[in-house]
Amino acid sequence: MKILMLNAHESKGGAARAARRICDALSQVGVDVQFQYVYPQAMGLRDKGRFLFRALRDRLPALLSARKRVMFSAGFVANPALVAKINTSDADIVHLHWVNAGALSIADLLRIEKPLIWTLHDNWAFTGGCHVMWDCQRYTSGCGACPVLGSGDAEDLSARLYRRKRLIYERLNLTFTCVSRWLAECAQASGLTYDQNIAYLPNMIDCQRFTPGNQMLERERLDIPLGRQIILFGANAALRDANKGYVLLLSALADLPPDADIELVFFGDSSSVDSIGGFPVRWMGHVADDAVLIALYRAADVMVVPSLQESFGQTALEAMACGTPVVAFAATGLVDIVDHQINGYLAKPYIASDIAQGIEWVLGHPDYPALARAARVKAESCFDQRHVALQYLNLYERKLLEARKSCGHVANDS
Repeated sequence: MKILMLNAHESKGGAARAARRICDALSQVGVDVQFQYVYPQAMGLRDKGRFLFRALRDRLPALLSARKRVMFSAGFVANPALVAKINTSDADIVHLHWVNAGALSIADLLRIEKPLIWTLHDNWAFTGGCHVMWDCQRYTSGCGACPVLGSGDAEDLSARLYRRKRLIYERLNLTFTCVSRWLAECAQASGLTYDQNIAYLPNMIDCQRFTPGNQMLERERLDIPLGRQIILFGANAALRDANKGYVLLLSALADLPPDADIELVFFGDSSSVDSIGGFPVRWMGHVADDAVLIALYRAADVMVVPSLQESFGQTALEAMACGTPVVAFAATGLVDIVDHQINGYLAKPYIASDIAQGIEWVLGHPDYPALARAARVKAESCFDQRHVALQYLNLYERKLLEARKSCGHVANDS
C-alpha cells in the first residue's frame, strides 16, 4: 500500500506538523508513504512570487471585503501540474490535508483519479469559504450573508461557493477525517458534508520524544528563572490572530494576584513589551525546532491555550505529553484533550477571569506532580502516534477495498 500525503506547506502551520507526524508514524508501522507539498519552507524569490500570486488569488474575496484580515478562501485556483503529478504517481490513496492558498482548487478534486481521504484541520471544507466560522451557523444550510466577508447579501460569494462545493462533493466518493469530535460534529451538521463518510481520527504525538524532563535543567538551558512559576503561551502569529485569544489572556493575567512570583514565556510571535500585568515576559519568537519546544514545555508550570476556536489544539497536547498541565476554554477541539481538574482546567467560554482561576488552580494545586502525571497519561493513552497510525492503516485498507470493489475486482494489498 502506497500513500501520497498532500499539504500546501512543507512545514508552516499546524496542518503541516500533523501531516508529517502521520507520515512518520505510518512509516514506523510499515506503510510506504510520501509527503508532497506545494510550498517549501525555504523559498527563493521565484517560489515566493509563485506562492504570493496563488495565495492572494485564493484569498482575493476577503482582501476585497471590508474585513481584509479574515481567513476566507475561494478555492478556485486550479493546479493542473500537481493533479497530473498525482495521477501519474504510484500512490494507491491520496490523503489530503490543508490544501488552500492556491495549492488545489475544489474542482481539482474531480480530476484526481485516485481514492481520496481528506483530513480537516479547520472549517473550510464544509463552509462557503471561511476557515474559522466563529459562532455562525449558516454553514448548516447554505451560507450567504457571510459575517466573515461582512456581507448582508443572501446570494453572496459564500452562498455561490457553497453550492459549487455541494455539486462537486456529490460526484466524489470522499472520506473525511476530523481531528476532534467537535470538528466531526460540525461536518455532520453541514449541508455540504452531512451525507459524506466522516470519521474522527485525532492528531497524534510521538510520546517517545515529547516526554517529561528535568524542569530545573531545562530552565538553566533556556536561561529562565529557577524560583518563579512559569506560565507558557504560544501560537503561530499569536498577536495578530484574534482566534488565539491573546486579548483574553491579557485580561486573565490582570486578574492574577499582583504579588505572585510569576514569569511569562511566550513563543510564536515577538514584541518589545517586557512586562504584562506586572509580570515579566520573555519572548521566544518563532520556534521551529521541536527540541526547543520540548524544553519550553518541560520548563513551564502551566500552558495556557485561550483560543476561541481550535480544531484540535496541538500545543496543548505537546505540553501535556511533556507533563505540563493545560488551561483552556471548555469549547471546540480542546475538550478532547483536557479533562477538567484532572489533567488541567477548562474555563467557562469565553470568560477571562475563569482562565485566571484555572491558572491559579494549577499553580496552587496541592499535588502538582499527580496533576502533571495525569497530563502525561492522557497524551499516552489517547494520542500516541502508534495507536492513531494503526487507526489510519485500518481506514486506508477499508478505503482501498472499497475502491477495488467499485472497479469490479478485489486484489490482495501489496
